[in-house]
Amino acid sequence: MVQRNGTKRLRVVLLVFGVWMAMVHGAATATDSVTDAAEMFKLAKQYAEGIGVDKDEVKAHELMVGAAAKEPKHSEAIFNAGVYYAKGIGCKRNESKALDFYREAADLGHSEGEFLVGTEFVRRYYRYGQEVEKQYALKWLKRAEDSGHEKAKGALRYLQENPAPLPPPPRDDGSEAAASAKRTHDKQMMNAKERVQARKKREHEARAAWEAKQKVKKAASPRDL
Repeated sequence: MVQRNGTKRLRVVLLVFGVWMAMVHGAATATDSVTDAAEMFKLAKQYAEGIGVDKDEVKAHELMVGAAAKEPKHSEAIFNAGVYYAKGIGCKRNESKALDFYREAADLGHSEGEFLVGTEFVRRYYRYGQEVEKQYALKWLKRAEDSGHEKAKGALRYLQENPAPLPPPPRDDGSEAAASAKRTHDKQMMNAKERVQARKKREHEARAAWEAKQKVKKAASPRDL
């Protein structure tokens, strides 16, 4: 009797273990069998949000980066791989890798990728004051605007109307490097002054034109009797 009960319990344990192994193997097989970028992207979102599966951000990150590497390129997967790195979803936060993925998505015409690359160059421009950063910012924000991104137009207007503040003059220690830096700074200062003068001139001309129109209208209107 004892032997029969022991045998029965053993069978139950083996049965439960077999069912568990089948479930684990089935889940792994289902994940490993996904090779298409679109399917990997969809599965990554499911794991990231816990939709239909247990939430697993590490698995989500693995799948999303895998989908981003597939051919033909899947711009949405590439962009979201950048988002995962930017937010630290299933990995350590890495802004540099995030920007790399954003730029790759932008190259494929992803509007949000174009906008985020543009705003990164805007940040650099206002931090370092280099004209080349501004030109890259204008390029990517214009592309984002052409792609229909609703925030790109406002960002472009702000960038064009608000030049970056100039850095303080470099310390003169008598070296050639310091002299070169001073010449660059003086040139930037001159360009900044010229921009301000040009803007004031435009504003003055616009004001004068408006006042001239007002005088014409007043002269043309019937006089009070």
